[in-house]
Amino acid sequence: MAFIGAAELALGMVRRSRAGGEGSPSAAHIAQDAAQAAHLALAASVAAGNPLSRRQLMTRFGLTRTAERKVRADVAAASNGHPTD
Repeated sequence: MAFIGAAELALGMVRRSRAGGEGSPSAAHIAQDAAQAAHLALAASVAAGNPLSRRQLMTRFGLTRTAERKVRADVAAASNGHPTD
């Protein structure tokens, strides 16, 4: 839990610095559940060139194998310009 909290704080700082310090992050970037947090973390790690492994996603966010596959598919689709929502 401490790692997740620290990671979210760090990601929040990066988002605010990219936004020019305009205040709090938008509601679209605040995770509402573990799957959404995993999605944000995976997308950030892919953008950084070091994607999280399947096991890391499942362990860190408490996801089932099915949920992990959906998160990975959603991130892949979004990076290709085809959001699944």
